[in-house]
Amino acid sequence: MIINGRKFISRYNLASCIRRFANQAHANVAIVKTQDPDHIVISVQYDEIKQTTTRRQDEKIQRCLQRLQSSLQDKIRKAIKAKKIKLPSSGSEANKRIQLRLVDSCDQQVDGNRHNTDVWNSHHRLYINHIPYNIVLNPPQISTISLPTLLIAHNTIYPQIQLEYCQIGQCQFTWYRSYPTTSHDPTYQWTEIGYEYCYKPTSEDIGCYLKVRCKPPLQSANEVIVISDKPVVTAPQCQHLQRRFDNTNIMTANKEIRAVSYNILGESYVGSKYAKQLYQHCPDHALDMNYRQQLLTTELINYNADLICLQEVSQQTFDNRLSYGLHFNGFQGLWKNRAFDNRDDGLAIFYNQSKFQLISQHNLDLNISIQKDSYQKSLLNSIRHQHQLLQDVLTRSNVLQVAIFKWKGYDDRLICLANTHLYFRPTAEIVRLVQIQAIVNHLSFISANIRGLPIILCGDFNSLPSSDAYQLVTNGYCNSQYTVDGTVNSSSRDHALNLEFSHDLTFDALSGILNSTHFTPNFTGTIDYIFGRRGYFKIKNVIPPPALEAINSDRGLPTPTFPSDHFAVICDISTVHNDS
Repeated sequence: MIINGRKFISRYNLASCIRRFANQAHANVAIVKTQDPDHIVISVQYDEIKQTTTRRQDEKIQRCLQRLQSSLQDKIRKAIKAKKIKLPSSGSEANKRIQLRLVDSCDQQVDGNRHNTDVWNSHHRLYINHIPYNIVLNPPQISTISLPTLLIAHNTIYPQIQLEYCQIGQCQFTWYRSYPTTSHDPTYQWTEIGYEYCYKPTSEDIGCYLKVRCKPPLQSANEVIVISDKPVVTAPQCQHLQRRFDNTNIMTANKEIRAVSYNILGESYVGSKYAKQLYQHCPDHALDMNYRQQLLTTELINYNADLICLQEVSQQTFDNRLSYGLHFNGFQGLWKNRAFDNRDDGLAIFYNQSKFQLISQHNLDLNISIQKDSYQKSLLNSIRHQHQLLQDVLTRSNVLQVAIFKWKGYDDRLICLANTHLYFRPTAEIVRLVQIQAIVNHLSFISANIRGLPIILCGDFNSLPSSDAYQLVTNGYCNSQYTVDGTVNSSSRDHALNLEFSHDLTFDALSGILNSTHFTPNFTGTIDYIFGRRGYFKIKNVIPPPALEAINSDRGLPTPTFPSDHFAVICDISTVHNDS
């Protein structure tokens, strides 16, 4: 991008990096990176020729220099033959063989039998013919930096950035806003507006383009500038969400937990023909994840939660959208994709690092666990001969995410958090019953090995409070009769399946029974819950979702102000000491 005659880059460029190091240090440089435990990457520029070579760390330096010299010589010869370059500094010597040597701090040639891992350091110097090159080892650099496609006022912007050999907190950031003089004039007048990694656009920024400048910690490092593709737009006003924020504006006490469970509406579901018809009430721009992710990040941060469980989270949304904002606000995240599913869809857990320390985490593909884990044997035997049901269960891609934390400052007690998203088809409650039984069997297995373990189970259960699935979670028992296709048998009980499910690990609905957690033109009801192991938790507060009639009673969610077709489920809880 060229603005006012200046070039702004949004992606790290090796050649420009080498030139910048050379210009600022008044010397040529060889950039050396320890790419991994086994290899190093050496980058040099000889006049107009750039060469990057990857070599093994245990290789002898004599062999390494020979290969680098040969590659550089070949490039020079080909470039001269193609008349792409001239080498004024080398003159007539350009066609002659170049020589490389590495010298130490006393200007003595380094022993050629030494290994790469020992000799490429800042105390040594590389010579290409008579030209010295200072060695810069693992310089802090910016690999990529970008801004969201859409910028919304009053929603904090977290640039997507990838750094090498440095951290975000070590870099210097400067934010600017500008006003184009006319719609056809690309000239800008920039005004400094911020100096942190993130920036929250104000009303004054509406209609303006934003620019961010990032400079790594090393004085001679390559700074990068990126400019927004579009100006800042007006933020949607939502007094109903603001009321929820007002109820969560104070963080919980050290011995309390604010838990959030939220199906964020994955982008893989929004793009289908069915979804376009279902969400036709919502403008296209408000369905775009580049728009929704800013509202989601702002919403999650304003809840001041301690533990967050999300469903329908793509890897891109986790890595490049939510993680930056939540990590900057003290959260660490875990992600698990659905099993053998072509959709980019999964589960995510975020935890407040100031309150919890991750001790262990694992994921469970429910279909695999049912077939292979010994504690699922009874469940498998109960459905083994029901071939259609068995196929329905084993071909589902639903998973369980489990993390065990140490509760900092609270006797370092342990707590288990589980997150899931059960099979959605309305007529397939029998499949959900099997999945719940498998989940509880697994959590019982964990609790048998950790005595007195508090367990929180969150997720989208796709089950109403009146369902057998809900009863199985909360009562620990369910005797159900279903036809082969999974529907309740109301006509011919002779052809019904009589299946009994039970467990001893009963749960309470810590989030209560809300009026509705899912709101679309086709369905309205409560299907999202935060459950807690019975006898281990006390409910302090439940944050109710907005009233449906106050939002969009004729159409449903999402809307330009509500980024999902679900409401976040939020509750404040404390633990009760229980050694059983």
